[in-house]
Amino acid sequence: MQAMSTPKSAPQHPRPWRTPSFISAGTFVNDVCKLATPAEVQAITKHSTVHKSFSMYYNQYVAIKIIDKSSIPATLADKFLPRELDVTRMVNHPNIARCLSVVQPHPTKVVIISEFCEGGTLLNYVMQYGGLPEFEAARLFHQLVEAIHYLHTTLSVAHRDVKLENMLLDGHRNLKLVDFGFARQATPATKSSSFCGTRPYSSPQLVDHIAYSPFAADWFACGITLYTMITGSWPHGPTQKITFPISYPFGKVSISARELIEALVVKDEKSRLDYKGIMESAWFMETLANSLQSLATTVSPYGINDENIDPVAAYHHHGGQKPAYARLENHNQSYTRHESQNPTYTYATQMTTMATAMEKSGPVYSEWCY
Repeated sequence: MQAMSTPKSAPQHPRPWRTPSFISAGTFVNDVCKLATPAEVQAITKHSTVHKSFSMYYNQYVAIKIIDKSSIPATLADKFLPRELDVTRMVNHPNIARCLSVVQPHPTKVVIISEFCEGGTLLNYVMQYGGLPEFEAARLFHQLVEAIHYLHTTLSVAHRDVKLENMLLDGHRNLKLVDFGFARQATPATKSSSFCGTRPYSSPQLVDHIAYSPFAADWFACGITLYTMITGSWPHGPTQKITFPISYPFGKVSISARELIEALVVKDEKSRLDYKGIMESAWFMETLANSLQSLATTVSPYGINDENIDPVAAYHHHGGQKPAYARLENHNQSYTRHESQNPTYTYATQMTTMATAMEKSGPVYSEWCY
């Protein structure tokens, strides 16, 4: 297993907002959206920046993603960017961030304006507690599974970059899937030879450069996501291919959760579980039922409306014991995190390594494509 923690500092990239084209795009967005607050930088990559501001036009906080086309190799920009914009415009699901507008105010700049999710990334939420109790993991995993199922069945689209960083939480801690940079149209019979995504979440077929099913690759990434949500770590190193049998932190993952994870990350993609198998799994039905029962309670044992408390904080506040309204039976698990159990290679170390590699040769295994 591979430990993860919130990176201490973001990779340093050039400041694209100092360029005339960026200023031109920003001015356009400011005029159209009637921004009432300064645009705060939320994220920076080699190819884009994401900002937060309050829009008088939409009467809400919005996320403003400005993509710099000139920083993307032409072959990739021509192939992937139109797909991202098409899917971003099409999606309409409660667990996918809602796109408000897509505009191109400058030949080298594309702007995507979306609802702003104030809860931050699921990665940060998981890292805050060193892993989530299974009743909370089940609630969020259900929302992720529904989003993926919607993409596959309603839009015939594979996401191809499912990871904790691409899942945001709104003010009520509901999951919102984002970022369709590697998305493509697909069917269950489709075989893809574009080997893209994020390495720790990539199926063996992707890592070995074998033509793969995009849908099955999404479900594999969901399995890695579930493992990480519960344990706060990856089952393998960020540059390594998954190995079997999978190891788990002692006492942290129930037997039924292990069975579901292993059915999702199985090497043979034809045997890999999909939406139907997940929904019918023993862990999912039992744990989600308890999670939903807890959310149905209007007032928690702490005298606070459930919508206003963090269920995981409440869980840890009571020494790792789930409150009475969310108690799970037959799951003898401990979520107390002991530093002595954590490998020394942290997520922060990995991010530093990634940033150094990216500065030298571009994206390596943060987001990669061949």
